[in-house]
Amino acid sequence: AKNGIHNFDLGTGSDPRCGGPNAPLKIHNNVIVNQGGAGIYIGTNCDWDTDFEIYNNLVIRAGLPAAWDNVDVDSSDGANTSAIAIEDYFKFKGRVHIYNNTAVDWNPENVRRTGRSCISLLGAGDFASADLNSNLCVTQFQPRFLYQENPDFILETDASSHNAWFYNGSDPD
Repeated sequence: AKNGIHNFDLGTGSDPRCGGPNAPLKIHNNVIVNQGGAGIYIGTNCDWDTDFEIYNNLVIRAGLPAAWDNVDVDSSDGANTSAIAIEDYFKFKGRVHIYNNTAVDWNPENVRRTGRSCISLLGAGDFASADLNSNLCVTQFQPRFLYQENPDFILETDASSHNAWFYNGSDPD
């Protein structure tokens, strides 16, 4: 399966048929192991005005290839290579609180696409904001811990001072 626990809506932003949660959505107390794509993924192309809380999760070996040709891992069908990924295509106005999570060894197959990090903030990030606190990321494969695709995606905390990042591999790329 592509991406583990996920909430995604691919409307057109102005399309009234866009869905979206009506209240804060909480993803918590999960163990996710050997996941094709991101362990936890939230993405929208709609005007979501919802807060998300992602906390107390354990993600081990996420970002694996999904729907690939078994020859080239980069043939993976759009799978995200991060442990936790937030993707804003349009005007996601909510806040995403990511705290007390542990991620171990994301993207161990070295797929060359989409974030390649413990936590990825992807897309336009027009209004979305993220708050990162007390997360632990440990890897021997990918030394990138946080990937912020667009500087307009508001990062409310200094990620380096509120989280622990450990790289125990060699030859980072």
